[in-house]
Amino acid sequence: MKFKKNILVAVTAAVLVTGGVVGANVLTKSNNEQTAVAPVNTSELPIQPMRGSFVIDVNNKKETVGLADYVFVGKVVSNKGTIYKNVVTMEDENGKPKEVGSPYTNYTIEVIDNIKGKLKKNTPLEVQKQGGVTQDNKAIYVFENDSLPEVNKYYIFLAYAQKDGSILISGPNSNTILNASDKQDIVSSAEYKAYKDAFENQITKVKRERYTSKFEE
Repeated sequence: MKFKKNILVAVTAAVLVTGGVVGANVLTKSNNEQTAVAPVNTSELPIQPMRGSFVIDVNNKKETVGLADYVFVGKVVSNKGTIYKNVVTMEDENGKPKEVGSPYTNYTIEVIDNIKGKLKKNTPLEVQKQGGVTQDNKAIYVFENDSLPEVNKYYIFLAYAQKDGSILISGPNSNTILNASDKQDIVSSAEYKAYKDAFENQITKVKRERYTSKFEE
């Protein structure tokens, strides 16, 4: 499936209307409000897909790698909980007000190998993933063809440096799990080889302002 046109949500952190709030009435809005919550057990929560339009084919590795600032193999060290951005007060199906925001999950991730860019290796870095548990703890919002990283597992991440130097992971296929237990398993995996090839043949047809992460070597 291809998602084209409009603007890449991963870069602009645009507000998305998700399935759980469609049809509700907005009462008030506070774009800067953020509420932090502790990590919760997500194993039995249903997935509510976020949908967006993109300027690239998000299933083409050459295009996604070309758009990303960093592509790296990382081990998830910890899940630090969820914050909510662009919080709005809405009416639920019973006409009662409730707050709904876009979830972002905070992680610490150890970079094992850089494919694109030069992030510090073997040091836990603070990284934010767009998506997470809803404020009522009843569902998980992630993009289609996306998932929340799990602690102690290895992934290939596609990340974007933000203006403040932080790192955002966002969009479909922005973290690909690796069935690996050490670096030798990683570099010999089909997924790793595919992303190395995509980097060597990356397509950078989209022009945008780029920033540098404070976590670079």
